[in-house]
Amino acid sequence: MFAQASAESIGAHQEGRTPVSFRQLITGAVAAASFGLALDQGGFSAGVFSGSSLAIWWALLVASALGLGASGRPPRAVLAGAISLALLAAWSLASFAWASDGGRVFEEVVRDLFYLGAFVLVAVCARRGEARPWLDGLAIGLTGVCAVALASRIDPSFGTGAFPGSRLNYPIGYWNGLAASAATALALLAWASAAASTRGARALVTAALPLPVLTIFLPASRGGAVAAVLALAILLVLSGERGRLVASLLLAGAVSAALVLFIHGEGAFMDGVGGAEATRQGRVVLAALIGSVAILGAARHWLDARLPALSVPPRARRVAAVLAVLITLGLVVAADPVARLDSFKQPPAASTSGSTSANFTNDNGAGRYQFWSSASDAFDHHPLLGIGAGQFSSWWSQHGSIYFIVRDAHSLPLQTAAELGLVGLALLLFFLFVPLRCAWTRARGEHRAEVAALLAIFAAGVFSASIDWIWQLPAVFGPVVVAAALLSGAATEAAPAGGARSPRPRRGPRIAAIAVAVAAVGLSADLLLTRLALDRSQAAARTGDLPGAAAAAADAIALQPWASEPRLQLGLVQEQGGRSELAIANLQGAAARAPEDWRIPYLLAGAQRRAGQTAAARASLRRALGLDPRSPLLRRAVARRG
Repeated sequence: MFAQASAESIGAHQEGRTPVSFRQLITGAVAAASFGLALDQGGFSAGVFSGSSLAIWWALLVASALGLGASGRPPRAVLAGAISLALLAAWSLASFAWASDGGRVFEEVVRDLFYLGAFVLVAVCARRGEARPWLDGLAIGLTGVCAVALASRIDPSFGTGAFPGSRLNYPIGYWNGLAASAATALALLAWASAAASTRGARALVTAALPLPVLTIFLPASRGGAVAAVLALAILLVLSGERGRLVASLLLAGAVSAALVLFIHGEGAFMDGVGGAEATRQGRVVLAALIGSVAILGAARHWLDARLPALSVPPRARRVAAVLAVLITLGLVVAADPVARLDSFKQPPAASTSGSTSANFTNDNGAGRYQFWSSASDAFDHHPLLGIGAGQFSSWWSQHGSIYFIVRDAHSLPLQTAAELGLVGLALLLFFLFVPLRCAWTRARGEHRAEVAALLAIFAAGVFSASIDWIWQLPAVFGPVVVAAALLSGAATEAAPAGGARSPRPRRGPRIAAIAVAVAAVGLSADLLLTRLALDRSQAAARTGDLPGAAAAAADAIALQPWASEPRLQLGLVQEQGGRSELAIANLQGAAARAPEDWRIPYLLAGAQRRAGQTAAARASLRRALGLDPRSPLLRRAVARRG
């Protein structure tokens, strides 16, 4: 879609550049990976990211054995970023010693290894000056995600796997995650609308800009909108093709605004209520979208030849910048930030449903203030080590200020500080600092356009992860890791002076990298096989095959004897088969491996009560309530059964 003209291949080998065929392979692979991860609910499940991690590390081992990838020693920035991520994974693994749930710790370790593998793979495969194929692949894949998301609203049967509710969330499964992904797509398309090599390509990508705009609007994601504005602001400041970029954004902004106003009047479609009226409105919206995209592409194609003659005097740019600052300050004052902050701090409403427009204009933080405060409290109590990787949900259940079922703190820095203390937070911040430092030094170099695009998607993704649980969605945070690798690596690095070759890699770091890869393969495979065994057990239990379900659960226990979930699953299967004593023993074993998970003593109480162990059941119920004291379910159960 965004490939360079075929004439570039004529002198590729003579100039030492990568052949076009390899660039197209990278573009296709990145597009397929980003799109495929998104289709599986953003890669949230342990089975998906462990399988992806396994594939990445196997690819790295094979590439190392065959001598593939970039030649020479990797840049120091790449080594610094990789080491910081590796140490973050190692520190997460070390938290086994003080965390209450080893199974959760193990999942977080493998998630860290997934991001480390992705970072290293991109850095290894990205050749000097070859950032564009990776950007093109991300643009294609994420634009496809936006198209699929809109299709699921236009034809609800298309997004059968979506969670119910009015806010658009398919295929990621979380509306803010979908909007964050769309913000990245918007930045990439905006960049390509100015930087693409041909007039037709620039018109085509400009025509696609309304897709991510609508994919931010329909989920009613305020965070996604801010991330998009941040990314576009970075592009406007750093872009070398500012005239083309401004023209594309003005055209696309006008068309997108008209579409948003039109869709706002189609209430059944916008709010996702379903039914015949929503289906009819969906067809109308589809026709309007197709017509708008066609008109936008034609207008951009016609305007393209006239853009090079347009120039803005420096004085006019300075005046425009001052006006922009003044307008922004005026909007901030008019918004009454003090009142909005007070509203943000209020506990969330019982439901997040409602009209899209109501969600977009709502000042409430949906519990973020409470989640962030709780993470801060955890850090205050355990500043050096933290509470252990993956343990925030247990901390929240015991110490949270309101009753709200939540697993993550909705902020990557705060959750890292809470779970891994100062050490983990320092490693995370250092990893994020390295590409920013590289972008600062390379923003005016020969790869200025690519650096601008990469910095835009990096900043937008980091912002989204700072206010939401985007780290747990590889399809959404993955582009941030790709951007970090490209900003730190040779893809945006200036060519060596005098054509000097990079020094050969040292044997010691190479051996250490292979050792890390082997360990990552083993850990990722263990988690993947465990999840597959648990899935088999649950599927067999649903069909009544209790011996098969018990055998699969036993396989999971053998793979992860430290984890609670395999023993919990075996206990539930045994209770379903009437083997109460064995069930209670395994549920107690699960409780011993996750002593702060309220769900296990609650389920244990039920098994004990059905087995006639009334006193033990009451004690288990009280234990569960002590672990989640604000739960209405547990309060009713204790009040009813003592």
